Amino acid sequence: MSFYIYKNSEQTGPFDESFVERELQAGNLSPMDLACIENSGEWSPLATFFPNEAQFQSAVQMTRHAVPKCLCCGAITEWKIEPVFLPRHWVIFIILLCSAGAGLIYLPLIYVIRSNPNSRAKICPACGARNMWTFQY
Repeated sequence: MSFYIYKNSEQTGPFDESFVERELQAGNLSPMDLACIENSGEWSPLATFFPNEAQFQSAVQMTRHAVPKCLCCGAITEWKIEPVFLPRHWVIFIILLCSAGAGLIYLPLIYVIRSNPNSRAKICPACGARNMWTFQY
């Protein structure tokens, strides 16, 4: 049995059944992608043709991993955490210290706010992308 697949506003195919199964298992196709059996003309989600693969795919999507995946480069690795004090914090500290002595309040305040690693940006070691939130795959 051959299938046409409609994904990303594009129709492709025909593909044989084993190829579609492999693509579903690999995660390249979603059970919600539309498919049409050759010479049929009726479009339905792939889950109607491959119910076992749809169950497998939904189980895979429910699994969360502790290691984040970068959305820019696709690297799956631990992200570095931005340091507590950035160069701009030191510059502001020196300016406030010289002008009004308020730098003595500014630096401890920044330390309290940024001492929690969740309040600092995460940096992908592969491409240098920065994000406050790490994305689980």
